[in-house]
Amino acid sequence: MKKRIIAGLLALLMIFTLVSCSKNSSDKDEDPDVDDDQVSAPSSETKYNFLVLGHDRAANLADVILLVSFDTDDGSLTLMQIPRDTFVDYGGSHYKINSMYASAYNDTDKEKSENRDLEAARAFATKLEETLCVKIHYATVMDLDGFGAIVDAIGGVDMYVPYDMVYRDPEQGLNINLKEGQQILDGKKAEQFIRYRSGYVQGDIGRGDAQKLFMAAFIQSLKNNLSVGTVSEIVDAVYEHVDTELSVSDMIYFGKEVLGLELSNVNMMTLPGEPKTSGNSGASYYVMCREATINAIDEYYNIYDFPVTDDIFDRDQDFCNTTDPEMKEAYFTAAQDCISNKYNGQNITEGSIDIDLLK
Repeated sequence: MKKRIIAGLLALLMIFTLVSCSKNSSDKDEDPDVDDDQVSAPSSETKYNFLVLGHDRAANLADVILLVSFDTDDGSLTLMQIPRDTFVDYGGSHYKINSMYASAYNDTDKEKSENRDLEAARAFATKLEETLCVKIHYATVMDLDGFGAIVDAIGGVDMYVPYDMVYRDPEQGLNINLKEGQQILDGKKAEQFIRYRSGYVQGDIGRGDAQKLFMAAFIQSLKNNLSVGTVSEIVDAVYEHVDTELSVSDMIYFGKEVLGLELSNVNMMTLPGEPKTSGNSGASYYVMCREATINAIDEYYNIYDFPVTDDIFDRDQDFCNTTDPEMKEAYFTAAQDCISNKYNGQNITEGSIDIDLLK
């Protein structure tokens, strides 16, 4: 059963804040007694980009894909959700991008690989680096089994549920029944909120916006509830579910930096684009809007001393099937005409997201 939830964000925030997690693990190669006061920045750079993937164990699909940028200079955090149905050409084959993780995983050497999940995540990151002109300093991958435990470990997420959410699918073992109103969502209820999509006009896009609401509430609940005892519980809940390229000292550094993060310095967006049905195959895809994505990458993720421009971005047009007129039109849509759901974390808590519902 797939759990298409936003656990990827939890993974990143936990990694940032769980600076003591290495002290609870015997399999780390690094010194478990790293002195917090002696930890320095990983490099002279002030902007760091992360790829965060959340995959299900059954089909190995990366149904949570987050491109995250943390600017230690101005204390800002940018989160870009990449819809799981985004079209991409990988190795000469057409995929929905969530399947690219499974393909990369299958390409790893089962016998020789030390960590197939992390190798697949790095291959995923390399593809994004080569096409989107974005340097990804660290890749992190998390299976989605521990989502409820993580939410429970921080004492639940205090948020306003904007609508009644009712949906039942016995085949998936899914039973969603949430009432509108302010409440504390425990792990089971949080999963219901995140997985709900049947009542949204835009389906997965609407669910993505709902996940932004949850992310803002989660960050606030984490900041409010974080303590030594909470950290210990979170470590137990999340450690076995996360693989990351971050070293112990990296975790400590970013953990200290992110603890002062204010919601007003958090930006959340969806990869600019729109849903399209392929005229060639009839398959449904989310197609990236090229110009608007170039603008977003250049503004929020660019660490280089030159701008990200059209002539170097997605040179092989791997994010479009150019033989398909419908997809090609969406891919080359002008930035001003492209749908781009971008929000500030503080505004989200004040109700700036309005998700259209089916009548």
